[in-house]
Amino acid sequence: MTTYLTRLSWDAPDDIQAIHRTLAHRLTGRTLWARPARRVVIVQADQPVGADIGGVTAYRSTTVRHEWHVGERLHLSGIVCPTVARLEPGRSRGVRRPVPVDDVPAWLARKLADAADVTSVEVEDLGSRVGRRQGGLVTIRWVGVSADVTVADPAALAAHLRDGVGTGKAYGAGLLLAGAT
Repeated sequence: MTTYLTRLSWDAPDDIQAIHRTLAHRLTGRTLWARPARRVVIVQADQPVGADIGGVTAYRSTTVRHEWHVGERLHLSGIVCPTVARLEPGRSRGVRRPVPVDDVPAWLARKLADAADVTSVEVEDLGSRVGRRQGGLVTIRWVGVSADVTVADPAALAAHLRDGVGTGKAYGAGLLLAGAT
């Protein structure tokens, strides 16, 4: 299956739920997106996207390569929403809580443990983003990560990058991009 990565110059709304609704309405299959800058949205989907979205002034699509070899060194970067489920008294299920910024490198290493050996991680707290939905507000904490890894299982790594890492994937978190080191 071909995966496309599209860079949009888009004056997108600040509401992450509105971005999610706009993309979900136009795309099918697994869609991941990130907003690394005010007028830039990166979209990974099964089809290219662009001019059919209102407010997009420019776009460029390319296909994504998710094929590596064991031992290959890569640089990963992206925006994630690291959380952990904690069981609280009186509840039958765990409650998702943000991972402290200092613990994000260990969280990322755990998430990728079946696919790659993480050799270094830089972390930047990007703050919270808010969206409005029927039930009220959705709040997602974005954390920028930049990591060097060595591929241990190419198929598992491809699955992580295709499906996203962590929670908040519909709201601009989870998309990791890979490049050679």
